[in-house]
Amino acid sequence: MNPRWMYIPQLMDRDWLLKQKISGRSAADIGRELEVSERTVRTALTYHKIAAPYARISEKNPELKERLDRIQ
Repeated sequence: MNPRWMYIPQLMDRDWLLKQKISGRSAADIGRELEVSERTVRTALTYHKIAAPYARISEKNPELKERLDRIQ
């Protein structure tokens, strides 16, 4: 049986989560939108291997910027 957070489409969508983090949103902010805890969002970020420092350097990381441009 999968954890409950895996049934929330946005938390299973790596591109959506990455876009949220790159745009500067916190796990707490995303959690409020999805009506889940900050910890739940952090669990999903960890599952998708999205680390906060990685997201913050998007403008300095051409590969990440290119990926963001594709999903917008």
